[in-house]
Amino acid sequence: MTDCLTDYFRDILHHLNFICRISPHILWIATLMLVFMLTVWVIKKKNRRFMHA
Repeated sequence: MTDCLTDYFRDILHHLNFICRISPHILWIATLMLVFMLTVWVIKKKNRRFMHA
C-alpha cells in the first residue's frame, strides 16, 4: 500500500517536473490570462458602480 502511494506521488512529481521543464511559457501564459481576466472583471465591476452613482 505504502509502496503504491510512494510510486503514485513519485509519478505525480515526475509529471509536474516534466510540465515545468517543457512548458514554462504555457504556465506563464495561463497566469497572465488569469490576471488579465481578473483585471477586466474588476474594471467591469467598477464601471457598473460608477454607472449607478
